[in-house]
Amino acid sequence: AIYEKMDTVAKPEFTPGGGKFAGSVAVALKCATAGAEIHYTTDGSVPTAESAVYGDKLVLAATTTVKAIAVKEGFVNSEIAEATYEKMDTVAKPEFTPGGEEFVQAVTVEISCSTDGAEIYYTLDGSEPTVGSQRYEASIEITSTTTIKAIAVKDGYVDSEVSEATYTKTSGVEQTYADKEVDRVEFYDLVGRRLKGLTPGNMTVVRILYKDGTARSMKLMKK
Repeated sequence: AIYEKMDTVAKPEFTPGGGKFAGSVAVALKCATAGAEIHYTTDGSVPTAESAVYGDKLVLAATTTVKAIAVKEGFVNSEIAEATYEKMDTVAKPEFTPGGEEFVQAVTVEISCSTDGAEIYYTLDGSEPTVGSQRYEASIEITSTTTIKAIAVKDGYVDSEVSEATYTKTSGVEQTYADKEVDRVEFYDLVGRRLKGLTPGNMTVVRILYKDGTARSMKLMKK
């Protein structure tokens, strides 16, 4: 009797070979054995010759473990190859308080991010913010027309989208606000804490919100 040893199909290879991604990732599979057919799973189960046949790149949009084997008639099936693709969360977009508005003398702006542990970086010259920009550590006092742009970053996360707000300094209130209907008035101290009203002997930021959605801020001191 003659016993013929069968060759084994080469183990499938992944490109990229696993790792973290943002948004989505396209995964390509290949096998060095000519004519081999690749079968794969994306649910963690062991692939067999009855599993899905690989035809083109797999587009993944969530954390996924891909397992694959390669088969060919007259050959021993390949070993199982696997790779895990981990989708990274995105840092929340920074928020400005107050949002962009008109002001007369100065306006104090705070920037926050709802993603715990995120760091905020910003610019005041209209340029796009990066991790090399000014790091946000305290409220910002604006005294001239300015556009603030900010991003939030955190290790292991995708950087946030860029947020921006424009604060426009006006020369006065006479004509600009003469015909506007006031919705409400808010009072803040210089670090952005809400007050019930003007505080005697202290500078207070007064924010007037109008029913048309606009607002303005000014600093006043009550004697």
